[in-house]
Amino acid sequence: MTLVQARGVAPPGLVHGRRRRLAISLVVLTLAAVVVVTVLWPRPGTAGFTGVTVAVPGCPASAQGCLVVATDASAATQIAHEGWSGAATTLSLVLPAGRYAIAAEGCGGDTIPATTVTVTSGFHTVVDLGTYWQMPGFLGRVCPG
Repeated sequence: MTLVQARGVAPPGLVHGRRRRLAISLVVLTLAAVVVVTVLWPRPGTAGFTGVTVAVPGCPASAQGCLVVATDASAATQIAHEGWSGAATTLSLVLPAGRYAIAAEGCGGDTIPATTVTVTSGFHTVVDLGTYWQMPGFLGRVCPG
């Protein structure tokens, strides 16, 4: 018995081979994309925004709102701040290159002591302020809003 292949119809083994090659190609491209994203994702010491990323603990309800404050280390002037309340979070402050004291303050007097960091142009620094609030750091502070 002789099998005759119709014109324009691929043999079944050839179709499955193409599908297998296509599936393998898609897996390889997906893995390559994951590697590229992992390598290029901004993190401390890599190019990205200029400033600091600050990991802050939960803001106590008694603090009545909290602020992360960036103060110019040489001039002792406040450059930037970002507020939060509730659970622990991560905040980003865009700052020009320089040395900064990064601290947290609660409107009710709580504080987290400053950490001094150096910010390089085109890069960001990660600061972890920990979990320990000191009280009272200052009294009679007027908070925004």
